[in-house]
Amino acid sequence: MNEEISDLDALSWQLEAGIDECIEATPTNHFKKPVPTLLGLRNDLAQNHGVVDAHLNTFKEISNGLSSAKSGEGDPDKPQIKPPSSQYSASERVNQAAITAAKSASTVDELKLILEESNLCPLDKTATNIVFADGNSSSKIMFIGYVPAADDDRIGLPFQGANGDFFNKVIGSIGLDRTNSYLTNLLFWRPPGDRNPTQKEIASCLPFTQRHIELISPQILVLLGGPVTQILLNQKDSITKMNGKWHVYGKRTDCSGFDTIPMHHPNNVIKSPIYKKSLWQALLEVRQRLSLNH
Repeated sequence: MNEEISDLDALSWQLEAGIDECIEATPTNHFKKPVPTLLGLRNDLAQNHGVVDAHLNTFKEISNGLSSAKSGEGDPDKPQIKPPSSQYSASERVNQAAITAAKSASTVDELKLILEESNLCPLDKTATNIVFADGNSSSKIMFIGYVPAADDDRIGLPFQGANGDFFNKVIGSIGLDRTNSYLTNLLFWRPPGDRNPTQKEIASCLPFTQRHIELISPQILVLLGGPVTQILLNQKDSITKMNGKWHVYGKRTDCSGFDTIPMHHPNNVIKSPIYKKSLWQALLEVRQRLSLNH
């Protein structure tokens, strides 16, 4: 006669078997999910709760907790990280925590440390390495891709492997290399199977990327590919339409914006050589702007 197993016993058995992740009731093809836009993220985060910025004060304790984790973990006299109220959605909670954490960084090294210690992005549990940046942090030009690839994840640096070799040739055609440029991605960990990242994953990384740009403060910001362009510039147009056209992103400390130009991602050009001409035209725009800034 079979004994009925309690829910707690069943859960304990699953944990002992190494089953420590929840799955959905029905399969989801993440490769076919549309790429989230910044506008979509904002609408999702603010739904039923008004404008997200109005709730920033609720999350001040998170910043105090991060400081405590860095300078005195376990100190009873120091405030610890407390999760935001459960009344907010998962994306909203992680985004607000990321905003507060990223704003507390005053240097690039500190930003990376806070990013690693925050554990806000679920991808850090599945990726091999964090892929933060490569190149010269004092450079006048900053390239931002979308997500790390398999070689990037294995090595821990962006734009590696065969795709990285092609990227080096692309920027080399206008006199740039990794000693005079700075490279990063919108997301800092590779999604499993190279699927599209979820809104929560983007929401957890976006504030760190925005702070990353502010800390590097490049003269020219180059956005590689459609997804990162649409998210950072809050645009719906395709990369084919925006390639090689100048925009202004964000604000510097002097309130001026960053000169920003989207272009086809070199990885996409490898797959679709028809975009080589468009990529070259965008590169010429960058070269001309760099010469004017000398």
